[in-house]
Amino acid sequence: MKFRFVLGLAVLVAASAQAQTQPQATTPVQAQEYSYGTRLDIKKVVSMSEPSTPDCGVVKAHMIYNDHAGVQHDLQYLKVAEGCDNQH
Repeated sequence: MKFRFVLGLAVLVAASAQAQTQPQATTPVQAQEYSYGTRLDIKKVVSMSEPSTPDCGVVKAHMIYNDHAGVQHDLQYLKVAEGCDNQH
């Protein structure tokens, strides 16, 4: 169930990254912790990062994005590590 949630969030993030570019917004506020059901208004993804690990597991990732009003947000969320892509 959590894997589907993480996969759904990844699809949402990927779709948002393809949005039109907007002028640079203000400095991000303190990071918001994502939880299931949190409503997100993502117009453009500015950056995404996660800890580098060769292991497969859940890691805390970080995303900075602009909403439709041009306000920049800082979001922390859990996702499957990139190390899982190389395992069968």
